This record gives sequence, C-alpha cells and structure tokens, in this order.
Amino acid sequence: MPFSQARMRPRFSVAPLSGVAGLLLCCFLLVSCASPPAGTMVNNGIPQVENQIRPVYIRDTRSEEQRPAWIMQEPDDQGELHYLVGLSNYHASEQEARSDALRYAREEYAKYTGVDVAVVDEVIRALYGRESEILDATVGSITQSTQTTDAQVSRIKPKHWYSETYRVNRQERDVGMAWKYWVLVTVPVDEIDRVQAWRRDQLAKAERRAEEALQINLDRVRETLRLARMEVEAGNIIPASNRIQQDWNYLYGEIQRFKDGDSHFKARAGKLEQAQKGLIGEIGVIRSRLFIDTGRFSTQTVTLEGGSGKVRVWVWLRSEKKLQPVSGLPLLLTDETGRIVARTTCGPTGRAEFLVGEVPAGRYRVSVDAESGPLSLLGKEMCQALAMLDNRLSLLTAEEDMAGAARAAVHTIFDGPALQDLPVRSVVFAPVTYGETRLPTGFGRALQQIIRQQLTSIEGLAVIEPQSRDVRTVSETVRRVRGIGLRENDSTVEDQEPTNLGSAAMQAAIDGAEAGLEVTYTVQNNNEVWAAMKLKAAGSDRLIEAATAVITQYSPGLDLYPQAVRESRPLTSFQGDIKLEVTSHLGDGRTYQEGEVVTFFVSTDRDAYLLLIYEDAVHNLIQILPNQYSGNGFFRRGNLMGVPGPNDRFEFVIQAPFGVEYLRAFASATPFPVLPGEVLPTGLVVLNLTLDSVTDVVRAHGGKPGNHYGEAETVITTVAGRD
Repeated sequence: MPFSQARMRPRFSVAPLSGVAGLLLCCFLLVSCASPPAGTMVNNGIPQVENQIRPVYIRDTRSEEQRPAWIMQEPDDQGELHYLVGLSNYHASEQEARSDALRYAREEYAKYTGVDVAVVDEVIRALYGRESEILDATVGSITQSTQTTDAQVSRIKPKHWYSETYRVNRQERDVGMAWKYWVLVTVPVDEIDRVQAWRRDQLAKAERRAEEALQINLDRVRETLRLARMEVEAGNIIPASNRIQQDWNYLYGEIQRFKDGDSHFKARAGKLEQAQKGLIGEIGVIRSRLFIDTGRFSTQTVTLEGGSGKVRVWVWLRSEKKLQPVSGLPLLLTDETGRIVARTTCGPTGRAEFLVGEVPAGRYRVSVDAESGPLSLLGKEMCQALAMLDNRLSLLTAEEDMAGAARAAVHTIFDGPALQDLPVRSVVFAPVTYGETRLPTGFGRALQQIIRQQLTSIEGLAVIEPQSRDVRTVSETVRRVRGIGLRENDSTVEDQEPTNLGSAAMQAAIDGAEAGLEVTYTVQNNNEVWAAMKLKAAGSDRLIEAATAVITQYSPGLDLYPQAVRESRPLTSFQGDIKLEVTSHLGDGRTYQEGEVVTFFVSTDRDAYLLLIYEDAVHNLIQILPNQYSGNGFFRRGNLMGVPGPNDRFEFVIQAPFGVEYLRAFASATPFPVLPGEVLPTGLVVLNLTLDSVTDVVRAHGGKPGNHYGEAETVITTVAGRD
C-alpha cells in the first residue's frame, strides 16, 4: 500500500534529487536556513543554538546505492505476510537512529493491530513467547531502561534495514554527522485477528479480575454489616460502630486503588463508593433505632446528697419484638446555651447517670457524646450521624418543703424508663404514721394527701382504695399468699416472706393490688422530718423500692406527734412463742369516721385460747372474747376469725368519744383466768381493771411452765363525721 507521509510523524529527510532541480533546492536550503553557532545541544544529539536555527542535513553516504522502493511506499501483502515500515529521526549515533526506527515500527504495528502501543510487548509475548525476541546488536550498549524499551520494540521481526548518513551544516560549515534509519518489518496478515482475539481475552480476564476484586470487597462489606448488626442486636453500639469504621477506612484505600487501576477497575470504583456510603447509611439506621429515654416524668427532680445529685436516662435499641438496652454509649448533658453540664456512659442495663450539682430549673439536652471516649475514634461522617441522636428533658433541684420532698421521693420509687412498664401498676397506700406507733398525726395526714396526689398523677398507676371485706374474702387471700391451713411440709406453700395481717402489702393482696406503699416518719433533733417510703410486693415483705423524703419546711401548725400519749408499756416488749395477729378490716393505722362499722380480723399459728380486749378513746377496757355467747374462746390455727362474728350480738360502730383506740389480743395454750367486770346485754364485759393490771395477769398466766403464749395489738383512730 502507499506509504503516505501523513502516516508518519514529522521528519526532516532529503530525497535524492538530480540535475538543476537538486542544485537549486540545495542552494535554497543553504540560503534560507541560517546555520546556528555551535555550542548548544538539543534533541537527538544534533547541535542547536540559542536562536533555534535549524541545521541543514546534507546526505553523505547510504547503505545501498539506490533507495529501496519500500521506503516511499509500503509493499503490498505477500501471502501471509503484511509489511510495515519504521523510520527514525536524525540522530547523532547510528545506534540511536536504528532503535528509533524500531520504535516507530512498533507504533505502526500497534496501529495495524488496533491496540495501544503500551501493550505491544505483552501482545507479542502472548502470541509468540519470549523465544521470538530478536535483539539488534546496536542495542547492546545502551542503558538498562532504554534497552528494556528497545527489547520490546525488537520483538517485531525486521526484514530489511536501510540507512543514510548526513553532514550537519550550519551557516555554511559542517558541525557534525547524523544517521537516519528505515526498517521493513513483516507481521502475519492475520495478526489483527489474533491480536483482537488476544485483546478480547485480555479484556475478559481484566474484567474478571476487576469483578472478582469488587466482589471480594462487597463480600467484606456484607460480612462487616452482618457482624455489626449482631453487635447492635446485643446492644453493643460502640463495637458495631468501630467495626463499620474500620471497614470504611479499608474501603477508602480500595477505592483509591480502583481509581488508579485500569479502565475495568475505574468503572467499578463507583460501586465501592456506594458500598462505602452504605456503611455510613448503616450508622444512620442504627441511630434511627436508638432512643434516649429521659424517664417517665416530664420533669426530673434532682435530689442533692453531699452537694451532688443524679440525672437518670436510658438508651434503648428498638426492634419489632423487644427493647434492647444499649451499653457503653457515651452521653452528653447540655443546657439550653449548649454548655456542657455532665458526661456519662450507659451501663449494662442501658441506664446512664449524670452526676450534677445544683442545676437551674429549665430544659436540658441529652445527646451522644461524639467528641470523647470511644466514639472520638470514629470518622467525621459517622460521628455526625450518631451525634444527631438526642432528647430533651426538664430538670428541677428538689426542694425541702413537703410538696418538693414528697415529689422527689415518689419519683425515686417509681422512676424508670418511659418505654418500660412501671414496677407495679396498682398500689394500696397505707396511712402515713409516726414512727412505730402506727398512729396518724396532723402532719401525717397532710403529707399523705400530697403523696396521694403524686401517686395519682403517675400515668398507668392505679391507687386502690381499701374496700370493706368479710372474713371469707380475707381468709381466702391469706390462705393464698401464706398457705394457711396447709401442712407444714406441703410443697405448694409459696417460698416468700410472710407479711403482717394489717400491713399495706397484705391489704394490697386482699384488694387485688400489686403492691402496698407504707410511709412512716420520724423527727430529728433539728426538727427535720425524715419520711421513709417503702413499696412492698402484695402479700409479702419483699421490698420493691424505697426512698426517703427529708422535709425541713412545713407549716408550724401541723401536729408532728400523735395527740394520744400511750399510758402503758408496748405489748410488743413481751415476746411469746405463739404468733398472733390482729388488724382492722382496712388494715393497721386506719382512721374511721363517725357512723362507720369496723370489723377486726384475728389469726394464730397455734391452736389457742384467745382473749380480746378493746380500749376506747377514754381508756375503757371491754372484753370482746370470750364473752357470754362465745364459749371459752378456743380457736384453731390456720383459720381467720372475724370480730364480731356472724353469731355475735354486737358490732363496732364508730361514735363518740373519738380518738386513738386499740384492740389487744392475747393467746394461750391453756384457758385464761376470768377477769372481773360488768357483763353487758351484748354479752361483752366491761373490765374493772387497768390495762397494766390486765397485762400483768395474762402475762403471768402465759409464762407458766409448759404453757405457750403470744400477744398483739392493732390501733385505729376515730373521728367525728363530716357535716
């Protein structure tokens, strides 16, 4: 095919001219091209000068008498061979000119076969193997880097060489010699098909390599997400976040490697970037499942002890089936101006406690602390994603008046996360009494009203008012919670601490509540009132929660102490071996109004003779049992006796005089001596003895050798009816 100059890079060559035309052209070149002065060297080792005047190349010798025809026009294909021609620039050495011609032939080979010149060496190695390499002798003495390039060029088969030498002339004088080479190269005609087949195979291999590398990375991401999600489900947010961060960092390096790779890798870098974004998105998913729970109460009351108090929050991971507590997550408490108030970390139960001093009343923000602790090791994007998790709450430092202290104590008992159930959903609230007296006071009644208001304001909590009940109802409840009447070795008896018959916990069991709340208070030397609140499980003495309200501010007109002063020593000072219990139908320490009817309940753990004596508000002693119609007062263990019973001819109707009244019970394995007194028409006996005399007689009887004895009492307060 014609060897067009358009297919060759610009060269300076002189074709053989003859006659006058040649002479005229040479003169034109000599006149029009001023020769540069010697001294400056540029490309190909040919002397140049500062004004860049081109030299004139005057042919001196050639390797053949006539230029071969293939120099001007590539030969047509012959049989299975295709011809390519390579030519060099002018070079100061024959070796450089020869190597340059081979390099140009290599470019022509690349154009012919349709591949990039950079992969020609790989093509020839794949098609012919290393043994096909032909190194020209002129390449042997050049540098290693140049030799490597020329070795790649030399894998193309040179068929014929042609060269010319030139004198380099500037300003009508010779300044050096130059060489120029042509090389005729043969390649198989089907080389295009073979190279394209190779190219397709290489493309397929490169595609597979890139795809395999991509899948390895995507599999790694999937495994990271799987393990991270397992950590999340276990509430371990920090390890999950660290795992995701490590894989994000790894992907960052892989993305750069893909972008720096070939086109197949470059084309897949976007998928890795999407996977990397997916890791950040996973942090967003984790954050969307997290919830900072600021508790059941819209305002948290901070109770200060030793100058510091606690603000409690909880962190949960929400799932379809349950709430999972989150542990190890650092949290930050800030005020409305953004000032940091406290830092803390979630515990194993998801609860976090901020230690604070006296805080101004107001709104506060709880958020993830992304700047300290383990989260500080995460990248900026992940920290920002987690830092968006927050919640608000109101804080108030507990005051020491009745309302403030009572509110703080009730909140302490029923405090907890809003997303979890209350510790109990129903409660019986016993009267607030002074110390161990079980006696109400003006202060106790005022405090009781405040506490009741706090209890009824708790969403989901029912305050059960004690109801009138008969012996059968109470007996069935006592049997259920205690196993009364069952054999001692009966396996159905529940293993729990028994509670007193008149306690709030037993009353809760009777009324169907889940717990009883007992509140007693004492007065300290500095007139501080300490009110102890105890929430106990229904039917047992198992403590669910407790709190103490310290009250320093209260109305001076309230009675701190019981109005009635006991005139006898407490019966509890005498310890017997019979467990005897007695209470009113609403429990111990209750207050009854004029006109109400009261029933008392008595039980014992041994078969015994009972003696019941009622002391009214003016200290009259009335023997209730035994009476004229009851027999000798013998009572079987495991039963519950109501007083008055269905066959009795009296009832307890509240009427004047009003005040503190007691029912005292005594039990003995042998009948008690008859006590002197006046028999009433109802069969009851008004005793002629003082309480001290009665207790001396019955205790002396109970203390006889071989006898068994016990005693108990319950107290009620009676008041005039409301108009």
